[in-house]
Amino acid sequence: MIERRGNLIRRTEGTLAEERRLLEEVEPDWQDQAAALSAVMLLERMSDVELMQLRRVQAALDRLDAGTYGRCVHCRQPIERARLRVLPETERCSSCAYSN
Repeated sequence: MIERRGNLIRRTEGTLAEERRLLEEVEPDWQDQAAALSAVMLLERMSDVELMQLRRVQAALDRLDAGTYGRCVHCRQPIERARLRVLPETERCSSCAYSN
């Protein structure tokens, strides 16, 4: 998860750098300006998703430090190993995840 957190941080930094580059272009024509604006809007959405993923990974690392990793935050029962392999940052067991 530490590696995943690092990857998310690097992708987010890259996204922000690309957004800055697009906004700093000198005197684009209206078509270039529209394309740049669309790209910036897409990058903003992507960075929101990446930020949400980063928060989930960090929360999982915090649970690991606290000794509660692998337990559902809702019912406190163990989270299925197969679920943790697929979604290591998950905070809920299958039952609680699908009931809410």
